[in-house]
Amino acid sequence: MRAPTVSSLLSLLYRIARPLLFALDAETVHHRAIHSGAWVGRHAILCDLLRVLFEVRDPRLEVACLGMRFPAPLGLAAGFDKNGQLLHLLRALGFGFAEVGTVTPRPWPGNPRPRLFRLREDEGIVNRMGLNNHGAPVVAQRLRRRPEGFLVGANVGRVEDGTARDPVADYLETARAVQEQASYLGINVSCPNTGDGRTFEDPDALHHLLRALHGEVPKTRPWLLKLSPDLPPVAMLHLVDVAVEAGLDGLILTNTTVARDQLKTPKMRLGEIGRGGLSGRPLQSRAHAVLLSVYRHLRGRIPIIGVGGIFSAADAYARIRAGASLVQAYSGLVYQGPTLAQDVHAGLLALMERDGVRSISDVIGVDA
Repeated sequence: MRAPTVSSLLSLLYRIARPLLFALDAETVHHRAIHSGAWVGRHAILCDLLRVLFEVRDPRLEVACLGMRFPAPLGLAAGFDKNGQLLHLLRALGFGFAEVGTVTPRPWPGNPRPRLFRLREDEGIVNRMGLNNHGAPVVAQRLRRRPEGFLVGANVGRVEDGTARDPVADYLETARAVQEQASYLGINVSCPNTGDGRTFEDPDALHHLLRALHGEVPKTRPWLLKLSPDLPPVAMLHLVDVAVEAGLDGLILTNTTVARDQLKTPKMRLGEIGRGGLSGRPLQSRAHAVLLSVYRHLRGRIPIIGVGGIFSAADAYARIRAGASLVQAYSGLVYQGPTLAQDVHAGLLALMERDGVRSISDVIGVDA
């Protein structure tokens, strides 16, 4: 019998501890995880040890995308490490890249608590955080101190503070503040957790925003657009065309959904939770279908980062075969624990060996 590894033991410990963690308020646990992870990240020896244990390095996993070379295809999606406090730990745990944010031009408290909920029966998460973050200047400083060579995108947005301030101005200010420190910018026009978070999913409004960005912010990094899975198919492809015509470099598909279809969670519980964006396994099939449709429409003109319901190597492999050049996880980390990146990357290598695939890039879009 094969001896258990340190990572497999840690995975077992997480499965044992998860019911205790899930008995606590979701946001409280999240804050404690951020605090603990940031502490680990400040100790280089601990990070080096974790990196030896968790990082799966293999040239077959490398992806050339957006003018960069990603060492592995799985990254952490925006929303988990909003303020760039876990970057050293995330690299040590084996993630190929990360995305911080959503970042706004100034600190923002977000919506009132409670605002983060687990749907345990569905392995989903509902959040209506409201883009709480420390603000662009603070996040830019943390990006500047990220691990050398670790690729980190910055997801940018705007605040809804009830003033008459032009929302485009927030995107411009945030992009200027973080672009030079980030590996790429993710332009978030699809947040369901603020009153007008989806304003720019109107084609004319999106065209206005992207024209303003190009006119006011010299583009020194790739720009990607993050879209909602709730758009009608024709509207989605229309926005994709607007993005391509505006010279954007890629897409992030998809954001969370406001849909509550076919959930195991009791309706009474859903009523108690109320509004918010749903992520995790319930988003998986919807996000997969959107990506497949958009990839077929694009015919390789720009790359796509696939996100939504990535819990395993099989999930990541299916999303890459559907057209994703890279994939991201959020809820998968919450439910699967800190060995997620290692499990996904090791599992991808096994799937590639099974299929006789020399490079993960060789299967991008083969099912489309």
